[in-house]
Amino acid sequence: RKDNFYSNDTEIEKSFSLLEDKCAPIIRKLIELRDVMKLSKEEYFYLLTFIAFQRTRTNAYKKGVKEQTQSFVENIMKPFMINSPEARKSRITQEVADSVKITWPADHLYSISLSLLSAPLIGDLTPVILVNKTNNRFLFSDSPIIFYNGFFKEKRNYGLLGLQSTGLQIFFPLNDDIYLLFFDSEFYDLLSSTNIIEITKEDDINSINCLQFLSSDDNIYFSDKK
Repeated sequence: RKDNFYSNDTEIEKSFSLLEDKCAPIIRKLIELRDVMKLSKEEYFYLLTFIAFQRTRTNAYKKGVKEQTQSFVENIMKPFMINSPEARKSRITQEVADSVKITWPADHLYSISLSLLSAPLIGDLTPVILVNKTNNRFLFSDSPIIFYNGFFKEKRNYGLLGLQSTGLQIFFPLNDDIYLLFFDSEFYDLLSSTNIIEITKEDDINSINCLQFLSSDDNIYFSDKK
């Protein structure tokens, strides 16, 4: 855990803790009942908000946002500066532009603020509970919310993991036995009449755990060191 990870304004972290306090009993209820349909509409809304928020609050996501900001600066902002009429008059060269460092300290916080408004964008996905019935346990990482797109990943390499991307899947580990999965029902079918899927093949558990490894930044967490 890092101090002032989001901002130097401590009130921001306090406000985020309010959402965590609101969602903690909802997640406990899911683990106990193993049924998304037993959540109220308000509880479900807060759950979706927490998932979108949790995805953006990690160090891995923060680094990605910083990289996007720098890409925008180098590929759009600086070329625009150099080629502007004002720059030509001032004879600003590429060397001068390269020496200038432009940052946006609030870029990560801005992404988080957008995530807190994003629940409606994933509200059309179908939720199911995945229950681990094997001897292998689920792992989770320091970037636990996984956005994946099994349908389109072999067909294209862009537009796969946005909140409104067709074919989107969201994996959310609740504990080492239970996952919450959201999926686009236009592209995936479930061989079940309920919203609970029991996983009996260890290969399936391993595949989900591999996604956690791939999405992790520095750490993987587990309950059984075997």
